[in-house]
Amino acid sequence: MLVLQTLSAYLCALVVTPLFAFVIGLMAIPDRSGRWWALVLQRWGKICLPMAGSRGLLVEGEAAFDTPGGRVVMANHQSHLDPPTICHVCP
Repeated sequence: MLVLQTLSAYLCALVVTPLFAFVIGLMAIPDRSGRWWALVLQRWGKICLPMAGSRGLLVEGEAAFDTPGGRVVMANHQSHLDPPTICHVCP
């Protein structure tokens, strides 16, 4: 089971991530607001997390996103799953 999970994580890193990066790069040209490519970025996070073996996600402080204004979201860099997790969770 661990071998299958490892192969799935490598598939995400070597195939899914470059594919999504290419699509986001193409979408960034006509969409200066970032609205459409942000949705693609969230989808990338949603696909990569289960492929890497993530079974669940606990988000604390979601209510802070309900109020208007800017936010700074930082990861603790405990793993390589921080970027897809942030992309999946942030609106």
